[in-house]
This record gives sequence, structure tokens and C-alpha cells, in this order.
Amino acid sequence: PASSRGTRGRSGASSLNNSATASPMGLSLPNMAQEAPSLGDLLERIEEVPTSTMGTVGRLASSPLFVCICGGYAAYNALVQGLGYWGPTFVQAVLGVPASQSGYGCALVTVVGSVAGIMAGSALLDHLITRHPEQTAGRMLACAAQLAFVLALAAWPLLVIVVWVPETAVSFFGVLLAADFLLFALTTPVNMVIMASVPEDLRGTALGASVMINHALGDVPAQAIVGAIADTVAHAGGGAPRFGRGMRVAVTALDMYYGLS
Repeated sequence: PASSRGTRGRSGASSLNNSATASPMGLSLPNMAQEAPSLGDLLERIEEVPTSTMGTVGRLASSPLFVCICGGYAAYNALVQGLGYWGPTFVQAVLGVPASQSGYGCALVTVVGSVAGIMAGSALLDHLITRHPEQTAGRMLACAAQLAFVLALAAWPLLVIVVWVPETAVSFFGVLLAADFLLFALTTPVNMVIMASVPEDLRGTALGASVMINHALGDVPAQAIVGAIADTVAHAGGGAPRFGRGMRVAVTALDMYYGLS
């Protein structure tokens, strides 16, 4: 029995090592370790991991990179979800587009931009990683972090332009599509940075914690805050409500939050 367990452990580790380089959607995710650990090593690591919730939270919080990337990702999520929720209202108030057309337009832009952006970002990250002969953990982390930064930086001017420049629905949706493409292209690099910023045994927990932080500091308060800002600005100064001006200021606040992050 001991011999069979050792055989299964070796074969399981070998399978883990062989399958670590493939993922759905064709993105290669090479193993961060040089060699797959044996079953005995994995069991020893599990025994060393703190079982308390506070111990796990403390280990995550001890990584400055994880804390920073989660804060920035929350701002990103606030922007994406805020635009998704208030986008149709913005188009109606600012450009005078009928409700039926504004809803369909925003939905179409989101679907096309998200699908194309995620696939393009994954393929580009694959290319950047595999073009170097030494695919070390540090090299992969650097490629993912640099790509995420460049994409996030490139999207920010478009997000400002889409609020103040377009005068027609066609120009608005065109700029929004380009911004959505860049925003969704950075999701794969960011998730890779999150996993690489913590120990191996915490990668699943880190992704789950980042989702919780995204909701707590991102889309949950963003929708209410945007509505409150828009109402306050629209009714400022007396007279008839100016919802167009209120929506511009509110969405610009989202852009500033995202840009500062």
C-alpha cells in the first residue's frame, strides 16, 4: 500500500506539472516553481499553513503588492460597474438618446469590448511570457504587472474623453468600445499578479479575497455614490434640474478614482 501511494503521488505530481502550463481560452500559465513538489512536500506545506482565519488574513495583508493591486482593482471595478449601471442614463441625459437605443447600445459595447479585450489581453500576455527563454516566476510577474499598467494607463484618457467630448451617440459608443477593450484586456494580467504576489498555498484564497474587496470598495458603493453626486450637482444653484451636467460630473468622479488608483 505504501508503494502504491508513492506511485500515485509521483504520477499525480507529474500530471500537475504537465497540466500547469495550459488553461482555458489558450492562456499558458507556467508553474511558478521550477519543479512540481512531491506529495509529501505538499502535505508538509499544508500542515505548516495557519488554520485560523486571522492567520490567513495576516499572511495576505503582509504582501504589499497584493494589498496595492486589490485597491487598484477595486477602483477599476467601481468604474466598470458604475459605467455599466449608469451608462444608459448618461447617454439619455447628455446626448438625448432614447431609452431603448441607449440600453441596447451600452449592452452591445460591453459584450463586444469585454470578450475581445479578455481574449486579446490573454494572448498578448502569452506572447510576452513565451518570447523569453527563461520563464522564471519573477519574469512572469514582471510581464503581467507591466502589461496591466500599460493597459490601465492607456484606457484612462479615453474614459475622460468619452465623458466630455462626444456630441453624438455614434462617437460616444465608439470611444466607449475602445476604452472597454483596454479595460477588459487587463483582467488576465491583474489576476496573474494577484496569484504571484502571495505564497502558492494562498493563491485561491487571494483570488477570492480580491473579489470580496472589489465588491466592498468597488461596485457596491460606486452605483449609489454616482447617483448621489449626479442628483446633488443637477439640483445645485436652483432652477430646473440639469441631469446632463450632474451625470458628467459623477462619471468624471469615477474616472478620477480610477486614475488615482
